[in-house]
Amino acid sequence: MSNKPKSGFYVFSFIILLFLALSFLTESCADNPSSLGKKFINPGDTQGVQVFDSYVDTMLITSTNLRYYVNTSSSINLMVGRYANYKSLALIKFDSITMYFDTATISSAVMKLKYKNYYFPSTLSDSLGNIGFDIYKVQNYYNYSTVTYDSINSTSFGTVSQGNYYGAPSHDTAEVDIPLNTSMVHDWLKYRDDTSYSAKNNGIVLMPNSSSRVIKGFYSSQTTYKPLLQITFSSNPDTLYCTQSETVFLPTATITNSPGTFKLFGGVGYVDVMRFDVSRFSPKVIVNDAQLILTLDPAKSVISPQTNQSVSAYFITDTLNNTENVAYTAGLYNNQFSIRMYLPFQRWIQGQTNYGMMIKAYNNSQAMDLFSIFSETYTDPSKRPRVIIKYSLRVP
Repeated sequence: MSNKPKSGFYVFSFIILLFLALSFLTESCADNPSSLGKKFINPGDTQGVQVFDSYVDTMLITSTNLRYYVNTSSSINLMVGRYANYKSLALIKFDSITMYFDTATISSAVMKLKYKNYYFPSTLSDSLGNIGFDIYKVQNYYNYSTVTYDSINSTSFGTVSQGNYYGAPSHDTAEVDIPLNTSMVHDWLKYRDDTSYSAKNNGIVLMPNSSSRVIKGFYSSQTTYKPLLQITFSSNPDTLYCTQSETVFLPTATITNSPGTFKLFGGVGYVDVMRFDVSRFSPKVIVNDAQLILTLDPAKSVISPQTNQSVSAYFITDTLNNTENVAYTAGLYNNQFSIRMYLPFQRWIQGQTNYGMMIKAYNNSQAMDLFSIFSETYTDPSKRPRVIIKYSLRVP
């Protein structure tokens, strides 16, 4: 009987020791290591993933709407026409004129354009609308691969009409034949044989007139259906077909930003410089993912159904708003653009100078599309630009 207290004591002690051992193991297996355990973690490892949301947390976001005139010579569209405050003129220069026809007599010269079924604005009535334009000589030399709307002035074009058009092309590849002044075309033939000839071939401009009710797109020189010049002679049986050309369209518009919005306008060149204050993040943060979510204001947008309905963001490298060539692009889904761009945020957080991102319409140099985006000052906070960053904290 005297051994019972001792055995009870031993059982009690064993239970206490077992409890302590289990407590130690539980502590050792916790998700967050103790200060002692951290010494044995690889320095490249991180502690969990945390989420920053500008709708919940604090981040200063600012945007500045700018106009950067854009060259459109790479576009497959050749836009011409006028509607309300929007206008686009088109330049064409035929380069492949054959030599040794400088003394031939021209009976007719016809420019053939094929309609691309691209129109602005983007309603059904606009697709059937009429366009009207006059054709004038381009008086000055322009590099078609760099010229922009702000390059032209009152002396850029002649004042004597060399041809005109009025009509309503309405289906893809519909051909439009426009007779040109044979005297002007004869000057091109002479200039082809003698570059010192006084009448230079700087091309022609399709200038929209007051009869235009819409802006329409023809196929440009970048396509299979490029502009063609057909020259027929009366002095010999030859007919020349000039198929090589340079094209560019020069659009312009007068727009007003509604309160709480900014505009991205393809072709016309409106872009937005957006900056994000990341000063609250430690330089030791590793960005796993980052999204910039922009919300479209459809009531004030004019987007063609034929276009790529996307926007792109570019990393700005200096105070002149020069950018890198890498595009972070997102398409329109549920009225929003979700642009994934973790690398820019990582670079800013680690100390690279933060000049922000330049936001453009994806087709900025290809077509005319107007995206109206809700800005950081819009009255409804749920439609303002939103930044979501998933990040990890590097273990000290």
